[in-house]
Amino acid sequence: MEIVSIYIKLMNEFRKLLNNLDKDPAILKLQNKFYNFYIFNFLKLILNPLKVVRYLLQKLIFFVNFYIYFQSQKKIQLSKNQKNNNNFFIIICLQGLPYQYIQIWNILKKKIFYDYEFHALSNKKNYLINLYLKILKIKILYIEDIVKNDQKYDLKISDLKNLLTEQDYLNFFYKDLEIGKIALGTYFRSEISGEILISTENKKNIDQMIISLSKNYSCIKNFFKNSSYRAIFITEIFIEEYALIAKTAFDYNIKLIRFNFTAKDDSMIINKVTLNNYRKHHASITHNTFNRIEEKNFDLINKIVIKNFEDRYSDKWSLSRRNQLLASSYSKNEIYKKLNINPNKKIGVIFSHILYDLIYAYGSDVHNNYFNWLGYTMQIVSKLNNTQWLLKVHPSNVWRNELHNQLQGNYEEERVLKKFLGEIMPSNIQLISHKIDILPYELMKIADACITIRGTAAIEMATMGKIIISAGTGRFDDFNFVNIAKDSIEYEKMLKNFDDGDLSQFYSAEQTVKNSKIFYYGLFHCKPIKLPFINVKIQKFKKKALSLDDFNYLYDKDNLSNFENLKNYVLDDKYNDDLLDEDSI
Repeated sequence: MEIVSIYIKLMNEFRKLLNNLDKDPAILKLQNKFYNFYIFNFLKLILNPLKVVRYLLQKLIFFVNFYIYFQSQKKIQLSKNQKNNNNFFIIICLQGLPYQYIQIWNILKKKIFYDYEFHALSNKKNYLINLYLKILKIKILYIEDIVKNDQKYDLKISDLKNLLTEQDYLNFFYKDLEIGKIALGTYFRSEISGEILISTENKKNIDQMIISLSKNYSCIKNFFKNSSYRAIFITEIFIEEYALIAKTAFDYNIKLIRFNFTAKDDSMIINKVTLNNYRKHHASITHNTFNRIEEKNFDLINKIVIKNFEDRYSDKWSLSRRNQLLASSYSKNEIYKKLNINPNKKIGVIFSHILYDLIYAYGSDVHNNYFNWLGYTMQIVSKLNNTQWLLKVHPSNVWRNELHNQLQGNYEEERVLKKFLGEIMPSNIQLISHKIDILPYELMKIADACITIRGTAAIEMATMGKIIISAGTGRFDDFNFVNIAKDSIEYEKMLKNFDDGDLSQFYSAEQTVKNSKIFYYGLFHCKPIKLPFINVKIQKFKKKALSLDDFNYLYDKDNLSNFENLKNYVLDDKYNDDLLDEDSI
C-alpha cells in the first residue's frame, strides 16, 4: 500500500509538472514552483515531436533575422560629441518582452541618447534576449541578483488567511503597494481566465505570489534607491515585477517612459507615466491635446479622420489588418440577411474586451472585472424587448493564437454566456465570432449603439454619431462623447433607455460626432509618433506580419522623423503632456 501511495503521489506531481509546461517561467517563479529550462523543453519535445522541427525553424529564422538587424545597426556612426558623465538609462527586458523593443531602444540609444549609458534589467532565463543584449554590448543586470532571499521580510502567508474573495484581494495593500490587485491581475492573466473565483487551490498560488512580490518589491526599491538612473524605458506597468518597478519609479522620482505599439507598423505611442496619469489608458489623450486640436479647422480634421479610418481598415498596416483576418465587406441588406436581423428594431453591439488581460489596470469600473461586466450586461439586454444585440468577441483571440493554444477552442465569451444565461441563447442576442466573416467596420455602420468599458470601438462608432454606453473610466473621461455610467443602477438604466427609445440622457449625435472626431484625430493621427532612424521590414522567411515578432526594426539614417521631438520629450523634466508626432499638429 505504501508503494501504491508513493506511486500516486509521484504521478500527481508529474501531472502538475505537465500542466506547467506552457506557463510563463516568471509566473512559476512568483508562485515558488519548479522550473527548469532544459527539463521543460525536453518534455515538450517528447510529448510533441513535431515541436522539434518547429522549434529549430523558429531559431533559424531568429538568427537569420538577428544577423540582418546586426548588420543594419553596424552602419550607425556614433556622435563625435558623445559624453558619458555617469548618466544612465535602464531598459526593462523581463520575461516575455518581444526583442523588437531592444532593436528600437538600441538604435535610439546610439542615435539620440548617446550621452547616456544604457543598462538592461533581465531574467537569467531570457536566453535569446540576453544574447541580443550581449552582442549589442548593453550591460545586463539580472533581477535574480537584485531579488535576494537572504533578507528578512515582514509579510507571511498567515497574514493572508482572511483574504477569501476578489474584493478582499483588491483591498489588500502591502505598505503603499496595491499588491492584492497586482497579484490577482497577474495570476488570472497567466491562467487565461477572466472569471475571478478564489478557490482553496488557487488561493495558495495567489498568496505565494503576494509573498514573492512583497519580497521583490523591497529589493527593487533598495536597488533603485541606490542607483542614479535618470529614466526607465518600459512596456508594461501593471503586472509582475513591472508593476513594482513602476511604483518604485514614482517613489524615487525617476522618469518612467512607456512604449506601446499602435495600428501603424512604423509608429509608437510613447508616454511619460506619472502617479497622476498611471491609471489612464495609454491610448488616450490629455485635455490639453484635445483643446489644441479643437482650435484647428474642423473640415481638415474630418478629412484626416475619414482617411485614417479607411487606412486602419485596409491592408496598409499589418498591425491593424490582423484585427480583421478572414473578414469581408457586405452591404447593409446582406448583413441583415446573413445575421437574420430585424430591420425594424434597433441594434446594439457589445464589444468584448480580452476578459483576462489587464483586468484592474485602467480607471475604475462599475463591475469588479470584465467577466462580470459582460455577464451582467448580457443578463440585462436578454430581457429587453425592443432591441437586438450582437456580442462581438475580441479579435486578438485569433491572431494571438489564444483561441486554440490556451482557450482550447472556446471563447471566454462563451463561458460568460453559459454562466449568466444558461445553455439556451436568448433570441435577441447573437455571438459574433471570427467565423462570421463580417468586417467590424460594417457592423459599426449598421448598429445604433456601442457598449464597452474602454474599447476602441467606442471612438470609432462615436464618429458615426452612434450612442456609446460605457461601464468604466480611464480613457474617455470628460470628453463628452461617451456616456459613462457612475454605478450599476445608472448603467442598467442607460441600457433600458436605449431599448425604450428614450435618448434624452445621452449626448446628442452632433456633440458626439464633433468631440469624438477631435479625440480620434488626437489619438490616431497625432499621438503615434513615427520612429526616428527606423525602417520596418517584415522578417525574412515570413510572408505576412501578425505581431511584433514578425518584424525587423532596422536602422535608417535618412529617417529623421521626430528625432529632436523624442529627445526633448524624454529629457525634459517638467513636460508631462502628450508626445505628438511633429507633422501632425
